[in-house]
Amino acid sequence: MGNLSKIMNKSLILHSRFTKWTSTLLLTVLALALCQESAQARRYRIVLPDGVECVFDVEGPQATITLSGTSKNSYQIEGSEDLLQWTTLRNRALLDNNGTFTYVDNRGLPKCFYRIAINKGESAPSTSP
Repeated sequence: MGNLSKIMNKSLILHSRFTKWTSTLLLTVLALALCQESAQARRYRIVLPDGVECVFDVEGPQATITLSGTSKNSYQIEGSEDLLQWTTLRNRALLDNNGTFTYVDNRGLPKCFYRIAINKGESAPSTSP
């Protein structure tokens, strides 16, 4: 089992213990990105339950989160250095007309956990007439 799988399993266990903090979120995905200058470039892919693919690219002190698919949902992106205090990085991320959304985290943290959540009861505005 790879390191990311182990981290994801531990993260899901932690998530179940801290459900009171995420009661308004439908989906939480945690991924560890080691943002050290000596770190090699890494890429992690996760498919969310609504079919949207989430790709975490980590290279040096920068992490890029790309969502792609055909979902009309909006997403909340949060980051934490310790899994206890979470900072909202993007409150209402929507896929563009090409079906993608990209967030670049260039805060240069030595490590960061990310979670992506479908905003409960929110979706992108309809573009049909």
